Amino acid sequence: MAKAITKKQSKNNRLRHGFTIVELLIVIVIIGILAAIVVVAYRGITSNAAAAVLKSDIKEAAGQLNLAKASSGSYPADTSNLSKSEGTVYQYTLASGDYCLSATSEKAGATAYHISSMTVGGAVEDGVCVGHTLPTPPPNPGYVNVAWTQRTGVGICCSSVALSSDGTKLAGIADDSFFYSSDSGSTWSSTTPFANYTHNIASSADGSKLFVTTAYYTDTPIYVSTNSGVSWSTPASAYQMSHITASSDGSKIATGNYDAIIVSTDTGSSWTDMNTGSDYPNGDYMAVDMSDNSSVLLASSGSSSPNYLYVSNNMGSNWTKLSSGPTSVFGSDDIAVSGNGNIFYVISRPDSGSNDNFVYKSSNNGASWSQLTIPGANLPLVAVNTSNDGSVVVAASNNGYVYTSSNGGASWTENSSIGSRYWTDVAVSSDGSKIVAVADGIVYTGVYGP
Repeated sequence: MAKAITKKQSKNNRLRHGFTIVELLIVIVIIGILAAIVVVAYRGITSNAAAAVLKSDIKEAAGQLNLAKASSGSYPADTSNLSKSEGTVYQYTLASGDYCLSATSEKAGATAYHISSMTVGGAVEDGVCVGHTLPTPPPNPGYVNVAWTQRTGVGICCSSVALSSDGTKLAGIADDSFFYSSDSGSTWSSTTPFANYTHNIASSADGSKLFVTTAYYTDTPIYVSTNSGVSWSTPASAYQMSHITASSDGSKIATGNYDAIIVSTDTGSSWTDMNTGSDYPNGDYMAVDMSDNSSVLLASSGSSSPNYLYVSNNMGSNWTKLSSGPTSVFGSDDIAVSGNGNIFYVISRPDSGSNDNFVYKSSNNGASWSQLTIPGANLPLVAVNTSNDGSVVVAASNNGYVYTSSNGGASWTENSSIGSRYWTDVAVSSDGSKIVAVADGIVYTGVYGP
């Protein structure tokens, strides 16, 4: 008679069979997730470490400069003897007896610090001194090609589009219609809440607060939603409104119209015409954009002469007219400020007789500019947007292609796979990994990959 198989024997037999395919796949997936977490954490640690080194270096250098002045009565003209760590680069300006020192490094990327003899308390501040530049970042190996998807079921969308910081929530407008997706463009809802033709849309970082300008040629409302477009209010109206921009929390908004920059500091409940001061932006069409925390607001006076670029560090209460680069250009169709406020991109025509637009870049708050070369670009360009650190930049032509760069415009890719179209707007997630482009009532979403 056969012996009964005990529980222990049954267990041993199962153990000898090893892992199933499903179990192995689960283990592999877990290992992959853990590896990705480790890589992201490592990058964050190295970036933070590099930033800490920069801050330490510039504090020590400032101490040396102060000692030199105490000894000789003036700050030194030569900074070659200042102590610094490997990879730290100093830029130094000495004028009228005062200095400004910037510290950058390739490892720290867009993170930079500066200190000045004119700074109260000698505090170290973010960014670089006026006239100094950030290093050009190398191409990101994880941001080489963009995989595009044409989104269907959207309807005739969109003329303008906004994207949440994580790239999952998309909001678009076309004529009197509003379109919204909360799953990176896979599914959409649409309504017709606007009594006027729409012009431009902006979003808070989480996609819940939305702001829309309407009907470019008449006195019409600014629409505000605080619930992802479920309902809208119209707290203000203005004539000939153009672009609109918002801080990451949606509390501060700015838009340009026929003769003024209009701002709100309470999520659109009340608005103020900032048409004050001799250096106030002037012109009949203005493009505007701001940093995530609203500490930098950039404006263009637009399509009629004279045309200038202006920057404000207090939501339009005071303005500085930029005096270099594309500052008297003939029309700025779009402008972009990196989320950290360090980098500006501007689309402008170089002279009154030109029909071609170019992308100009500043890495020092508009003190100096470079014209970026986009090989094979079908111009004119009409839209530009950038990531939080300014490394990913996207530009689009209204009779050509979408162009992408993952190293701050040093090199570009022509995205011919989505065709030559009349592109009208582009948006980029905070980390630059997700892109949305709209043209001819068609929506494309893109994901950067190796």
